Amino acid sequence: MAVTESTVEAPPAAPAELGPADRDGFISSAQAELTAIERFIGTVDHKQLGRRYTVTALVVTAVGFIVRALGWAGANGGDALLGDWSLQVRESADIAVVVLGVLALIVGIAVYVVPLQIGARGISFPRLVALSYYSWLVSTVLFAASMLGDGGIGGNSLEMGRLGVFALIAGAVSILGGMIAVMTTVLTLRAPGMSLARTPMFAFSMLVSGALWLATVPAIVAVGVLMQANRSNAGAIKMDSVDNLRFLGWQPTVWILAIPVIGLAVDIVPVATGSRLMQRFAFRGLLVILGVASFGVWAVDPALSFNTFVWIAFSGLALLAVLASLGGLLPELRRLDGAPSAPGALIGSLAALALLTLAGILGGLAAVNTIGSGEDGLLGLPAINGLISAQSNVILGASVVGLLTALAFWGVKFTGTLPAMGAAAGLALLAGLGAVIAGAGGVVDAIASIDGGTGSGELAAWLIAAGSIVLALSLLGAAGVLIVGLRAGETGPADPFDGHTLEWLTASPPSTMNFDDELPEVTSASPLLDAREKAADVEGSDR
Repeated sequence: MAVTESTVEAPPAAPAELGPADRDGFISSAQAELTAIERFIGTVDHKQLGRRYTVTALVVTAVGFIVRALGWAGANGGDALLGDWSLQVRESADIAVVVLGVLALIVGIAVYVVPLQIGARGISFPRLVALSYYSWLVSTVLFAASMLGDGGIGGNSLEMGRLGVFALIAGAVSILGGMIAVMTTVLTLRAPGMSLARTPMFAFSMLVSGALWLATVPAIVAVGVLMQANRSNAGAIKMDSVDNLRFLGWQPTVWILAIPVIGLAVDIVPVATGSRLMQRFAFRGLLVILGVASFGVWAVDPALSFNTFVWIAFSGLALLAVLASLGGLLPELRRLDGAPSAPGALIGSLAALALLTLAGILGGLAAVNTIGSGEDGLLGLPAINGLISAQSNVILGASVVGLLTALAFWGVKFTGTLPAMGAAAGLALLAGLGAVIAGAGGVVDAIASIDGGTGSGELAAWLIAAGSIVLALSLLGAAGVLIVGLRAGETGPADPFDGHTLEWLTASPPSTMNFDDELPEVTSASPLLDAREKAADVEGSDR
C-alpha cells in the first residue's frame, strides 16, 4: 500500500486582545458598515443614549411646566381660560411633570455620568437603556395625546382617560428600566478597588432613589390596572385617578426627587472648595435616612397620609436628613482658599439645599397641623391645605435647580464645551426663583385658610403658574446651552475643576470606551485628589 504524504495546516492563531485604541478602531470600522439611521437607533454607547435622554427630558419637562402653568392659570376664576378642560390639564400636568419629566431627567444624567464616575467602560444592559428611552418617549407622546382628547388624569373621556393612565404606567415602567441599568452598573462595574464605601455620592444616591422607585412603580401599576378593570365610566376614572395618584406629587414620595440633589451637592462642594470630604459615612447614612422618609407607597390613599403619627415621623426624618446634609457641607466653605474652582456649581448646590430645607420646614408644619381634632388641625388649617402644595412646589423646583447644577458641573463631559460660569449659576438661580414663587402660592393660600378662612385660591394659582413658567424658561435655557455645545463638537479640558473622582480622568467628551488607559486601582473615595497630593509631596521633597 502506497503511503502518501499530506500536510496538515496549523489552526489560525488566536487574535490578540484588543487594546483600548484597537477596540475604538474596531468599533468604528464596524459602525461604518451601518447606515446613519441604524447607527442612531442601534447605539449601545451610554454617552449617546444619556445625551438623548437628557436633552429630550429637558424639553419635555419644560413643556410640562408650561402646560402646568396653563392648567393652574386656566382653572382660575369664574371665566376659566381653558374652559372645562382646565382642571384636567392642571391635574395631569402636576403628576406628569414629576413622573414623565423630572424623573426622566434624573435618569438621563445618571446614564451619562454614573459609568464615568465609577470607572466603567460602559453601562449594564445598554439595550435596556435604549428601550427605556424610546418607550418613555412614546409614553409621553401618548399621555399628551390623551390630554388633548380630554383624558389624561382627571379628564371627561373614558377612552382618553384610560389611555392617559396606561401611558403614565408605561412611562413609569420605562424610566424604571433605565434606573435598573444605572443601579446594576454601580453594583457590578466599579473600577478595581472601588468598594461601595468609595463610590461617589451621586452614584450612591442613584442606588437609594432607584430602590425607592422599585417600590413605587408597582404601586402605580397596581392603581392603574385596578382603574382599568373596575371603572366603567369616565367620572369614576376621573375621580379615582386624581385621588389615587396624587401621592406621587405629595410628601413623602416627592422627596425621592431630592435624593440625587443631595448626592450631587456632596460631590460638588468639596471639589469647588478644594478640600477633602470628611464624614463620608455620615452622608451615606443621611441619604439612606432620606430614602426611608421618601417611602410613600403607604400613602396611595391620601386619607391615610393625614392625621397619623407616621406622616409626622416621615416629615421629621426628611427635615433631619436635609438639615444634617447642609450642616455637614457648610464647614467645607471655611476651607475655601481663594475663588471656588466651580462657582456656578457651588452656587447651584447651595441654592438647592437651601430650597430643600425650606421644603422640609413647610412639610413639617403641614404634618404638625394633622394634630388635633375637628375640621381644622393644630395650626387652624384644613387637612389638605396650601402648605402641602407649597412644599411640593419647592421640592420640585429644588430638584430642577440640582439637575441644572449637574449640567453646569458635568457639561464639559457632555459636550466638550465648558459652560459660561455666569450662565450656569444664572440658570440655577432662575430655577430657584421659580421654586420660591410657586411655593409662595401655597403659603399665601394656607395663611388665608387659617381658622376657617376661605383661602386665596386665585392668587395661589397665579403664583404657581408664574413659578412654573420661570422653571420652564430655566430648563429651556439649559437645553439650548447643551444643544449649542453638542453642535460645536469641540474637545474641552479633561479636568477643569481639579475633580476628585474618576470621570475627570478621561477626555471631554470621553472616547468610545470611556477611558483610553487602564485605570489605577482605587484606594480611596477621592483618587484624583490623592494623586495630586502625592505629586505635590514628591515635588516638595525634590526641592
